[in-house]
Amino acid sequence: MASPNGKPTPGTSGIGEKVLGAYPSLTRFVQLIARLVRPKSRSVFGSLFDIWVPALLFTGIVAFVGTALKTPIGALATMAVFFLGLIPQAKMKRADLLVQLQERFSELAADKEALNPDDRKKAEASKVGASQEPSWRKEAYAFYLRFWYLQLLQFGLWRYGMLPSDTYAHWIVRRLISLRGDNTEQYWLTTPRQGWDDVCQEFLGTDFRYFIDAAIAIGREVEDEFRQFGDSTKWPDSVRTQAYDKLHVRIERLLVAAGAGGIWSTFIFRWFNARRPSLHDRQLVLETIQPLRRENQMWSGLFLTAAIAFVALCLFLGLKSQALAARLTGEQSSLVAVSTEPSRQGIVLDPDEGPVSTFVVRFPEEGSCTPGGNPRRWRGAYLTASSRIFVKDITETLAACSSPDRQVRVEVVGFASSSQFDRLSDCGPGIANPSQANVALANARASAVTEVLEQRLNKGEVTSRSWRAPADMESERGFIDRLVGGTYSRARGSLNRRVEIRILEPGECVGR
Repeated sequence: MASPNGKPTPGTSGIGEKVLGAYPSLTRFVQLIARLVRPKSRSVFGSLFDIWVPALLFTGIVAFVGTALKTPIGALATMAVFFLGLIPQAKMKRADLLVQLQERFSELAADKEALNPDDRKKAEASKVGASQEPSWRKEAYAFYLRFWYLQLLQFGLWRYGMLPSDTYAHWIVRRLISLRGDNTEQYWLTTPRQGWDDVCQEFLGTDFRYFIDAAIAIGREVEDEFRQFGDSTKWPDSVRTQAYDKLHVRIERLLVAAGAGGIWSTFIFRWFNARRPSLHDRQLVLETIQPLRRENQMWSGLFLTAAIAFVALCLFLGLKSQALAARLTGEQSSLVAVSTEPSRQGIVLDPDEGPVSTFVVRFPEEGSCTPGGNPRRWRGAYLTASSRIFVKDITETLAACSSPDRQVRVEVVGFASSSQFDRLSDCGPGIANPSQANVALANARASAVTEVLEQRLNKGEVTSRSWRAPADMESERGFIDRLVGGTYSRARGSLNRRVEIRILEPGECVGR
């Protein structure tokens, strides 16, 4: 991207510019995201980086933990407590602090004795060549020391996320205006500028001193830029507004550098982070000249898009971690039912002619067609991660029982509920009613399980039964998933959304 003068816009060069330039659709998407979340403004601060990006990163971390520990409800509750608890709490705490700080500032600013010292002290101030420092100088020193310790407190509270950044930026700008040489305001016959010069050594070596020195330098630079318009007290309103806006933006950039920098300079991260960046080795004044990436609408949208993708990635990694933990601990998924005897404990529908054992793999999702016609791609035909691990474990166990002389024989039979399919047109040719769609879905589920078994049971025999007519499957399905009035029950239907792995010959794992 380029600015109107033809120079590259800061913050959009390098890898980011190449990526966005190579994908115009991505560029338009991130710009749309940025406009929806935060309209274009002159402020460096906004909801995008103060709330949205850190909140999404936090949500992703909680989602990962909740998914990995199989406690999605607990994860949702944690996020609800955070967003509905911490942020309102922060707002209320901020309001209390703002009131207290404003009261303390008002007490100092309205100190009548400091504003109007008695005539004796005024006469003492006018003496030339006095052998001792006037007594009011100590009072002036004490007054400005209290004043700047209040500023130090504000700085510390802001760095810990306790004060709004836009409010604190306004306070710093007001301090800079009071420090101008043309400000005639005096406390104890001392101007604010002289007061800071007197007490600044008290803050030597602190981040606060480096911060205030940088702010004063920025104020001087901005004032010098508008020196052509004469004394600042005589500037027209339009020039005064331009100078104020420019000073405000540079102070906001200074706060970003002093807070943490980039997307991390938000109250959420500053609230929880105990460490603060050292400012003594920072080129703070130079960092406020160039626009930040967070000021660029395209970069803002890109950061937000990455934060959204981070949440999805955390959910994916959480599921993978859950599956890995199940493999390491040998724990079976709650979605898997196991029958180890040809009795009424399992789902063996014909005990007289049934298999030795039946393992049941359940499918949690209702089926629905996906355009294209391949039932293996339909919703409800996929194995879950935990179910796939379960089938693999069964296969490895059966492989240990199979030998060339005594092979393991397995039959895979899929079932589906009697649910209705809303869009039969997406199911492909040959599917004219929901019953035919359910048969195709049952066969697809059986194929998915068979594929996993065949990959590892190379010394055994795996057959998959394929239903040809709805009546054939319904006669062996075993469970009635409709209520008395004929209405389909999703709760009952879950019993029929399954695949049975029937062990016909257990190989060497049973007596001769």
